[in-house]
Amino acid sequence: MGRGTVGRPPMIHRLRPAESSDFDWLLDLRRTSAKRNVERVFGHWDEAAQRARFTQAFARQAIEVVEIDSQPVGAVSVAWDSDPVILDAVELVPQWQGRGLGTRLVHDVLLRLLQSEQALELTILRGNPAQALYERMGIHPTVQTDTHVTMRWDASIRTQATLDAAMSPWADPKRRHAWAQRLFDTSPEAELGLAQFVVGRHGLPECPRAVDVAPGLGRRVRPLARQGWAMTALSAEPTLHGALVRLGAMAAVPVDVRQGDVSSLSEHDQFDLALAFDGGLWTELEHGARVEAARRVRQALRPGGVLIVEGPNTPWVLHSQRELPTRTEVYHRAAVSWLPAEQHDFHDGVHERRDTYVVDVGGEEVAEWTSRRRLAAMDLPRLRLTLAEAGWGELEVFHHPDATTVGRATGPRLVVVARASS
Repeated sequence: MGRGTVGRPPMIHRLRPAESSDFDWLLDLRRTSAKRNVERVFGHWDEAAQRARFTQAFARQAIEVVEIDSQPVGAVSVAWDSDPVILDAVELVPQWQGRGLGTRLVHDVLLRLLQSEQALELTILRGNPAQALYERMGIHPTVQTDTHVTMRWDASIRTQATLDAAMSPWADPKRRHAWAQRLFDTSPEAELGLAQFVVGRHGLPECPRAVDVAPGLGRRVRPLARQGWAMTALSAEPTLHGALVRLGAMAAVPVDVRQGDVSSLSEHDQFDLALAFDGGLWTELEHGARVEAARRVRQALRPGGVLIVEGPNTPWVLHSQRELPTRTEVYHRAAVSWLPAEQHDFHDGVHERRDTYVVDVGGEEVAEWTSRRRLAAMDLPRLRLTLAEAGWGELEVFHHPDATTVGRATGPRLVVVARASS
């Protein structure tokens, strides 16, 4: 292929029958997967009743543990002897949700049924975000009650085409951008650590009300919600909106996903913390518009609330500019290459990022597309001026998101923390 260096190896999983020693782990997985939906539909989670129900299911159902690199990451339960076959559960730990593994597990079940010409049924709670996945695989609702949805799949001449489409997200222009970005997403650990450090440093509530103004696919939102933070995410990118809504629906603590940018914020929000990573306040190319965006964020915070601004440090990037590395990841049967590039317009002060994705299957290119994002050139003097005109107080500058002491902007990322006036 010649488009980059290969990243991690293919996502190879194996299934093994559940053993008695897996009971506690599987019960915790069921609690993690189902608790929020149960509370939403029935109003509460009865731990004793749920444990008793799971104990009965563990005794009578054929549960298989999903492993990757010998580590348990999920479970699948299928009643193969039923007519139609019953899909009782597909559950994954949070770290493996949204990465294509659930799609692969359901695909493999349906492919086996296609070969034997058997039908499948399943029942889920109403509002379960997994329903969208099932419908994409050709499993459709047949009966709906106030609390549950029963769905059915029948083998047909169209079934194979549906399964192929579900396993080829690059073929759907509405899905492929979010899918590819997730495939190459980096760990948010540094950003999460900085957010937690700032909460402690500025005496904010242990579980604050926070808004992420540039959440992307929500890689920060979900772990923070899992820690009990009351998260709001502003969904301003149409190609990522659906993925962000699904992620918000699956979060352990409800996430308020708002379609729009900072203009959707108001003084009634009263957040404790605002996160503006990845140049989140720098998408406005005109200075006045950036000032207004920063002012809208300040007004949405309570007195003493804190803003974290992070993005490319333009002077450092220009001084040390080098070609960005390409990467290739294997997604089941496809090799997906990511070719990032940056361009700077010195006259207009614009930093453009282009991400091109190329998908090869069997050595043949089957898809290619490019996404673009434009940011205003970001440097500390301009950032100071913008926040000062928007009414923010004194700033703290950090060398890097991993830093825990105030320093100087001498690296590739500019990190600034500002506090709203009391």
